[in-house]
Amino acid sequence: MSKTMIQKYSAFSLPILSGILVSLALSPSGISTAAWVAFIPLFLFLNNKTVTAKQAFWGALLSGTIAGITVLSPLYTLEAWWWVSPGTIFWDYRYFFWALFLFAVALYSGGIFFGLFALLYRKFKKNTARDMLLFAFVWTVMEYGRAWLVAGFSWGHLGYSLHDAI
Repeated sequence: MSKTMIQKYSAFSLPILSGILVSLALSPSGISTAAWVAFIPLFLFLNNKTVTAKQAFWGALLSGTIAGITVLSPLYTLEAWWWVSPGTIFWDYRYFFWALFLFAVALYSGGIFFGLFALLYRKFKKNTARDMLLFAFVWTVMEYGRAWLVAGFSWGHLGYSLHDAI
């Protein structure tokens, strides 16, 4: 691999790390203290001057999708196949289709949410104290919207992971 390819792909190591830390903060692992540092790598990535808005979106999308997969992973073990007729292609590949569906939901409910937040952050940040309040408010409003848009469920809110933490 060339040096530029390595640099290109290693640039997304910070969003991946952030996604893993967010995943650790959520169920089923429930290491809630990870939530306190989970977004540091993502914000380091977003504040990097060499990262374009497109890369910021894709990096945050990657981070959110990792977190979304973690939240939805227990559903993969669901054994409710009574509604699928045996002998059909859907029956034969039911675990593949189920994994594909859960990935799509994780991408929609986690990845796109993080990606849109990253775009808003990159566009409106001013590096002032107001940013702390503004983007906390934006995140909260987007979480509310996400809960409303994703079948009315509040899947994987970070607030739930911190309910028993000091």
